[in-house]
Parts: sequence; structure tokens; C-alpha cells
Amino acid sequence: MSFILSIIRNIIPNKIPTYLGRWRIDYCNVKINNTVKLANEDHCGTCSQYSTNKIQDLKKQNETKFLEKT
Repeated sequence: MSFILSIIRNIIPNKIPTYLGRWRIDYCNVKINNTVKLANEDHCGTCSQYSTNKIQDLKKQNETKFLEKT
């Protein structure tokens, strides 16, 4: 039985890497920009005008995609 346990201990890594949520190191520009945006919201709060404009832009994009499909 101890032989089996020793094999299992050797297979499973001793240290599991801990991820720091959105503060981990990323090299993808999209993820970095998203992290910066979220950090700004944490510090300054949400900008209601920005979110309203973003929602309107997304609605326009969805409408144009829908019209292109038909």
C-alpha cells in the first residue's frame, strides 16, 4: 500500500501554481487592456457615460450584423 501511495505522490506535483486572478502576468494585449480598464474602474468607479455609449455601440453592431444576415 505504501508503494502505491509513493507512486501517487510522485505523479501529483508538490506545488500547484497559484494564479493571482486578473493580476497575474499576461502577455496578451487584449487581456492587458481589459485588466487596465478594470483597474481604472476599481480606482475611479464606473463611468456611466462610457457604459451608456458602449451599450449603444454594441446595439448598433448587433443590428448591422442582423441586417447583413438577412
